Amino acid sequence: MESDLLLFVKKKVRTLRFKALRASSRLLPLDRKLPTFLIIGAQKCGTTTFFRLLQQHPLIATSLIKEVHYFDHQFHRQSECWYRSFFPTEVYARWIEKRFHTPLRICEASPYYIFHPSVAERVHTLLRGAKFILLLRNPIDRAYSHYFHNVRKGQETVSFEEALRLEDHRLAGETKKIKNDPTYQSLKHVRYSLKERGKYIEQIDSWLQYFSRDQLLILKSEDFYRDPIRAANEACTFIDLPAYRFSITEVFNRGEYPQMQTETRQRLSEFFRPYNQALFDFLDQDLGWD
Repeated sequence: MESDLLLFVKKKVRTLRFKALRASSRLLPLDRKLPTFLIIGAQKCGTTTFFRLLQQHPLIATSLIKEVHYFDHQFHRQSECWYRSFFPTEVYARWIEKRFHTPLRICEASPYYIFHPSVAERVHTLLRGAKFILLLRNPIDRAYSHYFHNVRKGQETVSFEEALRLEDHRLAGETKKIKNDPTYQSLKHVRYSLKERGKYIEQIDSWLQYFSRDQLLILKSEDFYRDPIRAANEACTFIDLPAYRFSITEVFNRGEYPQMQTETRQRLSEFFRPYNQALFDFLDQDLGWD
């Protein structure tokens, strides 16, 4: 295990590097590329490790930070120029294409994108021809991980079972407010959507109103955890890149939790069953979730 001091120093170095890159990128924001593909979710499904893994490929350039949140939190606060400033320059993209004889692929990853009710339409206005990657985890396990994520950040004080019971009350009217007011940001929608985010098929359907099925790659998170190299190369095939010899150097945001109560898991299994079945029918594949 790394010492607290070393972790602190690493964090400070990353912060200083990011600030320096952001300062330089703002000098010529219009001379910058837009993403060719997005990792749109889902939260607590391995997106950070997946994003870091893809960064190893010489033909993939990622945003300066993983979660830019332009199409959700920042859409009515920042400009397209602001968004472009997170991505590589036209000069760099041309140099890569000249050297490797294939265009540079550019990636951003914000896992709230799949769940926010207005993002698909917003993305369609700017990135109509982009591709999208979605990692999906057993929604029961995703909800449990989401809950402990909130606990670690000091955003939750009640038990998991109580959080599930309170969810409908906490989220009442929030989706409607988001849709009716483009500037409205709902912390409740972000934090307390333990069950709602697991209704994957509903979110996929909303994206398919704006994009074709062949623009969307859906990966099972459990398969990614088991064989991350294979999943990363499946993504490479999807974005028309050659396979790469990726290496696993770190797994991000791995959590350790107490075992879920059996009765709670059974109730969640019943709750998610129709949504999971609709997803399996859509994929023509049983993902084996309980």
